[in-house]
Amino acid sequence: MKKKTRSQPAAQEAPTGRVYVSKGVSFDPQRLTKAKARAKSLGLSFSTYIQQLIENDIRQGGSFTISPDVHGGKGDDKEEEGAVRLRSERQLL
Repeated sequence: MKKKTRSQPAAQEAPTGRVYVSKGVSFDPQRLTKAKARAKSLGLSFSTYIQQLIENDIRQGGSFTISPDVHGGKGDDKEEEGAVRLRSERQLL
């Protein structure tokens, strides 16, 4: 029996010639509402707002801390380990 593998999302070319890949992300309803409001207050689409947050973080580098309230402290151990690992890896940059 063949092992199922995830395929890469299909890339989409924008009118500008840039290529984008769609990626689903989960948010709690209150955080999503606040993020959309923040994007709107900045005159940005939600997608552009999230892209800029990621770009700024990558550009700044350095340490990165995930607060327990990001997932309400209800995450499993693997999620916590991932947050700690991410913090540690970022400190090496």
